[in-house]
Amino acid sequence: MLTKIKKTPIRSGCLFFLIAIVIFLYVGDKEYSDRKERARAIAQSGVPIVEAIYRYQLTKGLFPYQLKDLVPEYLSKNEIVDWEIGWMPHVWYIERWPVTAYVWSSFHKESENHWFFIYMRTSIKLDVKQTIPKELDINMEQLKKNIIMEFKKRIQKAPDNKYPSVLVHFEGYISFLMKNELYKEVIEICLEMRARKSLSWLLERALARARGKLGKFREAEKEFLDWVSVEPTFHKYYFIAQFYEYFGKKDESIKMLKKATHYKLKSRDYLMNAALHAYEKNEYDLAIEICDIWEEYKNRKDDWVQDYLIVRAASMLALGKHKAALQDVQQIKKEHRQSQPIKLLRAIDKKNTTFRLSSFKWFEEDFIVNYN
Repeated sequence: MLTKIKKTPIRSGCLFFLIAIVIFLYVGDKEYSDRKERARAIAQSGVPIVEAIYRYQLTKGLFPYQLKDLVPEYLSKNEIVDWEIGWMPHVWYIERWPVTAYVWSSFHKESENHWFFIYMRTSIKLDVKQTIPKELDINMEQLKKNIIMEFKKRIQKAPDNKYPSVLVHFEGYISFLMKNELYKEVIEICLEMRARKSLSWLLERALARARGKLGKFREAEKEFLDWVSVEPTFHKYYFIAQFYEYFGKKDESIKMLKKATHYKLKSRDYLMNAALHAYEKNEYDLAIEICDIWEEYKNRKDDWVQDYLIVRAASMLALGKHKAALQDVQQIKKEHRQSQPIKLLRAIDKKNTTFRLSSFKWFEEDFIVNYN
């Protein structure tokens, strides 16, 4: 005789739960498909905008930092309605709600720049073909002139306190001029910015370097030293040390860097550069002193950056102070919760005082800006 199975609340609950899962998966899959199709349609409408951005860059030499720059030469006003551009010197993207975007980065290969949309906080690539215009047959001298005109326009229009500020464009312009050895143009824009009474710390350095390159080293040196002597700080003396290093005057450079340690520190900017400069010149005690200043600043400001530990450990190792070097390396793991620098740790274990950190062109770094 068969016994009739009685339904229990537990079995009914399981059945209801399974049905709910099936419905949830179906609804979720449909929502995803609908969102993806909508995103694909939005991306297709944005293809001409991205193409126009590339065409702008081919003729002007720089990517636009606002979409209205494309109107009316490349696009109509209606074509950019509801679209926004996000811009930084080395990356830009355009987007439209719901979040569908195209991203370009100087760190990517061209094939890695693509359309995507955001779904449940995940970036999903869209199979939308983006047309990339071919390179134009344009004279390089004319292109340089176009870039200069574009930079001047941006600097004149840019605000002092809103991103992208005049500082962003000024750095990019100086970088372009210095790389192309256009020193007269550097002097011209620096004097213009001096009249605007902004960016003194950047323009004075660029001005001194450009004048030195044009054979007016002593004049540039005197004016730069006069500027440093007005409210001297660590950073100002670092900048004059950088100036001397650029022109191959090693002893004067180290002398100014030593002076820097006696003056007020306003921020941790350039501390890594300064410490590495001392380290690379085998001035290990000076490198350690700069790292100590950085550590004191970090503790006073409750700052989280502790890159000084690497340079100080390497300097300690070079001086044969293996225990002190090991303490700094171990602190990196303790406070950053990451592995210690393996090569440095091995060198400390072997008491290898000839170990060297990777080289670093400290005096060029802040004039070579990744601006596109």
